[in-house]
Amino acid sequence: MCVFLISAWLFVIGTALVYAGLYFLNSALFPALVLSTHVSLIFLPSGVRLICVLLFSQWGALGIVLGSALTSLLAPPEFLSPTLIGAWLISGLAPWLAREAGIRFLQMDPQLSNLSGTDLLKLCVVFAAFNAVLHQLWFSLQGRGGDFLNQTWSMAVGDLLGAALLLYAFKFALAAGGRLRRG
Repeated sequence: MCVFLISAWLFVIGTALVYAGLYFLNSALFPALVLSTHVSLIFLPSGVRLICVLLFSQWGALGIVLGSALTSLLAPPEFLSPTLIGAWLISGLAPWLAREAGIRFLQMDPQLSNLSGTDLLKLCVVFAAFNAVLHQLWFSLQGRGGDFLNQTWSMAVGDLLGAALLLYAFKFALAAGGRLRRG
């Protein structure tokens, strides 16, 4: 039991650090694609959200929440605002909901083994939709929303592109690693 808890918390902390690091890297790589505080047309950390939740389930989701909080450390005025705390929670919840929707409604294997490229794309679309709608609804409820449809669409596109780029890169890296070991 103790070993399980230690390894679970290592997943959480590792996920948080990878997410926060990629968040800052994304800001440096794509500054021209940032449309607003919470919307970017390519958001690579969305891929980390989905990968870590696919691999580590609720522990990955918890790591994403923690990683989202870490990214806010440089924004002290809002650090503990309800708006920001809600956004952290949604950041972990949306990929978990996409994972569950994939299993329940898209008939994906609960162990998520043998996911095809099409399955990954479906998960990316479901995740991007959940994430964008939940975030923009939350921001609107908090009085911080802008043009709901435009912000939702833009966030969904950024999440879809970021998640697809990272998931396919991860899939190809795993496939290449397998070929190298066999080769």
